[in-house]
Amino acid sequence: MTFACPKKVWTSSAERTVVSAESFIRGIEMEEDEISLVTIDEGEEAGANSLTPYKSCPNYSGAAGSKQSSQYVAKYTAPILTRLRSMAPQFNWTSSDVVGLFEWCGYETVVRGQSPFCSLDLFRSDEWLQFEYAQDIMYHYNTGYGSPYSGAIGFPWVNATMNLLESSSKNNDTAQQDLYISFTHRELPPTVLVALGLFNNSALSGADNINATMPLDRINWHRQWRSSLILPFLTNVAIEKMNCSQSYGYKNATDPTFYRVLVNRSPQTLPGCFDGPQESCSAAGMRGLLEERARVVGEFGKVCEVDYKNTTDVLSIYEQQNMTGKTVGKRGLGFARMRHAPVRYAKMR
Repeated sequence: MTFACPKKVWTSSAERTVVSAESFIRGIEMEEDEISLVTIDEGEEAGANSLTPYKSCPNYSGAAGSKQSSQYVAKYTAPILTRLRSMAPQFNWTSSDVVGLFEWCGYETVVRGQSPFCSLDLFRSDEWLQFEYAQDIMYHYNTGYGSPYSGAIGFPWVNATMNLLESSSKNNDTAQQDLYISFTHRELPPTVLVALGLFNNSALSGADNINATMPLDRINWHRQWRSSLILPFLTNVAIEKMNCSQSYGYKNATDPTFYRVLVNRSPQTLPGCFDGPQESCSAAGMRGLLEERARVVGEFGKVCEVDYKNTTDVLSIYEQQNMTGKTVGKRGLGFARMRHAPVRYAKMR
């Protein structure tokens, strides 16, 4: 399957996301200046019409999750601190230092290709799993199901995506793209997943207390919410529109349109909607799912308790024709440090 080169790519206004988007464009465009880059300001009063809507949500706090995570960090780092203090007694080791060493492994590996801080001689495999769980706790309360605002923050992107995928208007220049790509920060993808009901620890249990699924004194080995799967160094979330009328025995379907969600290229089964090929979601099922999720997560303005004027609950940047953007040009190929999380979706024909 082939895609036409997109006419536009969108990015939030932070330098690192802009540079990453520019490098991406240089890598995919066949002709110079073929794709325009539209930069969306990371303002704090943009409402939901932003690639960084959490910054426009007064109730959201970037520090959320730190308190809960630090409780488990203090527990799992205690024996590690004893070991490190015996090895380097003159250094004032703290739990924050231990976490920093774990993180150093990832960053140095990206920069240099390897890192001595990844050695199992420094941290055992079970200690790496403990570090992972502490990160899961933090993201659970920061942008996951442990935050009462996550779903409302992520739903406008989901809704805007589906509106465009369903659009058949020939007069809308934006709707003619086969592939839409947006670059933003790591905070947005988890909220999108919450809006869709994915990676929910209690999805099949009927439990009401989602926070009980992430205990602060021990690892929940059966959890669905794992930051290493959801938020690796580079995260991709995609919604695909598929026409399955000629395959998989669906040629007699009244509506051959199906949707599926990919997280880091891995297909995900949507909760309550898996009636299509390979557990994809039918068009009718998707509409029903989004209606239900909209009721569950609530409206952006009400949930966030927006206290500024001219706010909106709608993400409309993809349909605003006055956002023409700027071309990038080749200017020498380079590589971007992609420390953000691009969110994308494809319109498949």
